[in-house]
Amino acid sequence: MAKVLVVEDVESLNKAYTYALTKRGHRVLSATNGSEAMAILKEDTVDIILLDLLMPKMSGLDVLREMPAARRPKILVFSNVDTDVKPAYALGADAFMLKSSLNPTQMVEWVEENLAMAK
Repeated sequence: MAKVLVVEDVESLNKAYTYALTKRGHRVLSATNGSEAMAILKEDTVDIILLDLLMPKMSGLDVLREMPAARRPKILVFSNVDTDVKPAYALGADAFMLKSSLNPTQMVEWVEENLAMAK
């Protein structure tokens, strides 16, 4: 199973995604903003990141800008708003999904589909 970093500022969603991924056997690290995510990535490596684009303190785009390209895992970005995701793709995001279109079980399936494509 994979090591996943969930970066989501809405606590209930963060917990739901973390629980669903853990239940499927993944090791999950969790951050509630981009600053926390960057601190985790300085200390640990992950296979895939679920990255919210709109967060306080440090946005998902800011995380993508600061993340070293050499250590970049697969990055799945998501948001509650249908935003222009071209900047995220330009900064190295691999896929985008609207949060409202995914329940926690579907989020796990999305993660696992993207992990399978990376192999």
